[in-house]
Amino acid sequence: MSVPIVDVTANSLEDELRAGGTLLLDCWADWCVPCRTLSPLLERLAPEYEGTLRIAKLDIQAYPQLAERLAVRSIPLLVLFKDGEEQVRHTGTQTLPQLRQWLGRHGIQATAPATAPATAADDAAAAASLGGAFYGDPELKDFLMQRLRRHAATGEVVVSRFPFWHEGKGTVSAALVHSQNGQVFERVSGLPFSLGCALHFAGVMVEEHVTEVLGAIRPGSDVDGVAPALFEAWLDDASIDWPTLLEHDPAVVELREGWLRLRRAERAGEAVPRAHWHALREVVQPLRNPRDPRKGAQYAFADMIAGLSPLPEPGDEGAWVGALLLMGIQLQHQILQVDQGWSGEQIATDELRFHWFEQRARRDAEGNLDQEQLRQLRAQWEGENADWMRLNDGFWRRMPELGTPRADRLRARLVELLEAAPPAP
Repeated sequence: MSVPIVDVTANSLEDELRAGGTLLLDCWADWCVPCRTLSPLLERLAPEYEGTLRIAKLDIQAYPQLAERLAVRSIPLLVLFKDGEEQVRHTGTQTLPQLRQWLGRHGIQATAPATAPATAADDAAAAASLGGAFYGDPELKDFLMQRLRRHAATGEVVVSRFPFWHEGKGTVSAALVHSQNGQVFERVSGLPFSLGCALHFAGVMVEEHVTEVLGAIRPGSDVDGVAPALFEAWLDDASIDWPTLLEHDPAVVELREGWLRLRRAERAGEAVPRAHWHALREVVQPLRNPRDPRKGAQYAFADMIAGLSPLPEPGDEGAWVGALLLMGIQLQHQILQVDQGWSGEQIATDELRFHWFEQRARRDAEGNLDQEQLRQLRAQWEGENADWMRLNDGFWRRMPELGTPRADRLRARLVELLEAAPPAP
């Protein structure tokens, strides 16, 4: 029997939330290929959860203001509501078994048998949650670790703000499994994708790092909580001059302190209402309106906090890449600039340069920048900002040296967390 999935509008979503019960909202767009992959899976799920779960779809292109109010940063996005209150969200695609497990972890149980048997690929994905790290298999750990060490030894593990694997070279999580796909990472290694991002964020690149960090992972351990704990340690690091980086902006400084308060309360066993996490996300949009190019660090920090409020699922690829890599790595660089005595204006100059060019450069009929004018503008800007150019060039030449102490500190904390990880249930 078919169970309808409702297409909501701004008004009807409010009606759905006021109706109470449990609602799963699928935020999608027609141009989004992963969204089209997820849609038929939700149609298969709907009859299995009839009576306990309603499913609705929101076209973010048709209702952009509603998408902004819901803080939709990436799609496909699933948001689970109970009695009108958001409980949890997940960005990215999932298989049928993963969707069922995700719902089950949040107390949503099926009321009817599965509408169709799982495929072999679904079974493999479901197995990724069994057995803990490396599925409890020391030989699998040894194989993957040795292969990653070889890549690291030959300079084939590199830094990027997105996972990638191309022609035998890529970021650390991708190099471990020879794929940039987060689901492949989890299926092959038995590790949560969040930990892959944590390896990247902690600067695991060379053979020594691989031996030190991966050597600390015990096969069969539960490492789902490692990435959140590493992020918390970084955010709470007293050696980082957070107020200066955030330009002593009271709203942004409070975002950091508020996130840490809620996280500590959760770890102490307190029941933190979801509304408290959502309140942190609601602070972000006013900070960006109107957008000030001098506040790039504050915007990056606010977006990072919004993406981790509340903490996403360990396999939520979009959320962890956005927070730890896209925003986190940018902030790591800016922390080093603060360490070197850079002012807020100097840190913001790179983004100010982009806006300066955007305001002045003409575009041809195909929308491309006029190359000759671009050359002239570049010469003009560099001539007017020669001191900053010398400062910036010197910083990037010395960046590996400047970043080593902080990276070592972060990796040491990562090793401690991995060694302390409990056995998987």
